Amino acid sequence: MYIKRILSLLLMLVIAICLVACNEYEITSNTASVNNEALTENDSEETSDENITESAENKEEIESSQKDSSSKASKPDSSSKSNKSEVSVTTTTSTTKPVDVNTSSSNYKQATDKDKNVTVASDGTVSITIPKWFLFKIEPDYNYQLTNKEVNEYKFKSVTKNSDGSATYKIGYNDYHGMLLMSQSSVNAVVYKYKHNIWFSKIDADAGYNNIKIYTKYNSLEDFDDDFSAYIALSGLQTTFYQYMHFNYSVGTTITVYNKDNVVLETYKFPDLVK
Repeated sequence: MYIKRILSLLLMLVIAICLVACNEYEITSNTASVNNEALTENDSEETSDENITESAENKEEIESSQKDSSSKASKPDSSSKSNKSEVSVTTTTSTTKPVDVNTSSSNYKQATDKDKNVTVASDGTVSITIPKWFLFKIEPDYNYQLTNKEVNEYKFKSVTKNSDGSATYKIGYNDYHGMLLMSQSSVNAVVYKYKHNIWFSKIDADAGYNNIKIYTKYNSLEDFDDDFSAYIALSGLQTTFYQYMHFNYSVGTTITVYNKDNVVLETYKFPDLVK
């Protein structure tokens, strides 16, 4: 009986020792497992850190490479600049044509009238041709020479006799326009001479004096004296001369005279009346 009790105690002790050993083994195993997991996590974190570092380094290398490529693309080398410069010079040379302002007739306004007796040269010289019949009509002893007034006041350069007896006057472009202004003043002095005379109530004329309308205070032409006829003739000669000189107005003047009731008394056409 006593022996059985001892054996039971021994068995219980063995079982306890086994349990303790098993517990220690589980604890050791668990500790190792935890340590292994910690090591694994540390390795994983280190690997992740290494990957992040490598990724950042790779990203910086890629961005640096892209910047270098972009810089190379935006900044061509000297040989590329040289080629582009040569192409630009070649293109400019082949397409640009200089214009000589001294020889281009487009710098000067050309004649627009139908008579074609006024021409403008490429250097601005204006040539005006006056027919023989008109020259001797206004000056019976005409000698194809410039007068002092034509040289000093009007600034004509020369006058040339043509084979048909006409005369060609030459004058500079700016002087020509100054001469036209003076000629217009002379025409106005004749056409509007009797504007406030007891004969007339109104006188109208266009810019080129192609049409002149005279409104009178009388009923018939017999009411006028001889000065009226002289006035009509002188007006026609003066406007014809101005029209021959002007590059915008064709030769031809119609003077229409009206009575006090605006009824036409007479019509005069120049230069037909003086030819």
